[in-house]
Amino acid sequence: MVCFLFAVSVSGSLLAGCVATPTRAERPDPPVLMQWEDFRPATTEGVWIAGQPSEAALDRFASEAAGRGGLVVNLRTDEEMAYLPYYGRSVSARGVRYVRIPTSGSTLDAGTVAAFENAVRGHDGPVLLHCASGGRATYLWAMLRMQREGLSADEAIAWAEAERGKPWERGEDILRSFGSASEQRDVE
Repeated sequence: MVCFLFAVSVSGSLLAGCVATPTRAERPDPPVLMQWEDFRPATTEGVWIAGQPSEAALDRFASEAAGRGGLVVNLRTDEEMAYLPYYGRSVSARGVRYVRIPTSGSTLDAGTVAAFENAVRGHDGPVLLHCASGGRATYLWAMLRMQREGLSADEAIAWAEAERGKPWERGEDILRSFGSASEQRDVE
C-alpha cells in the first residue's frame, strides 16, 4: 500500500490518502478431472452422473454415444469454467451435443430442473450430466426423481447421499425446499 499526503483544500483542511498497490488476480484452482471408471450410472439407462470429465473420459463417452446422439449437460459456473474456456467446443468436436446450465449450489432449484428437462426433451441418446465434483449433478438428478417418480424429500436425500458417499447439507435443504414447492404446485 502506498500512502501519500496530497493537498486538497476543503474548507481549509488538508486531506491525506492511501492507494492500494494492485495485485495480480488470483487464478481459480485447476479442475479435478474424473475418469470414465468414476462416472456413476443414473437411475435411467444411458445417463451418467459425474464431476468434470477428463479428455479420455470424454473420448469414452463419445465412443459410447457413437451413432446414438450423445449429450453432455454441464452445470459448472462461469468461474469454474475459467480453466476450460474451449470445453464446449471440445465436446462438440467429438460429435456430442453440448448444453451448459451454469448452476451454483445456491441456484440449484426448480428452474434448473426445467432447464435440464428442456435440454433432454426429445433426446434419445446417452446423457452425461456433470458439474465440478458430481454433487450438484447428483442433487439435480434427485430433484428430477422427485418430480418424475414421486420420491419424497427424505427418499431423495437418502439416494443422493448414498450416490455421493457423503451428505451435503446445502443439498438436503435444496431437496426439502424443492419437495415443499412441488407439493404446493400439486395443491394448486
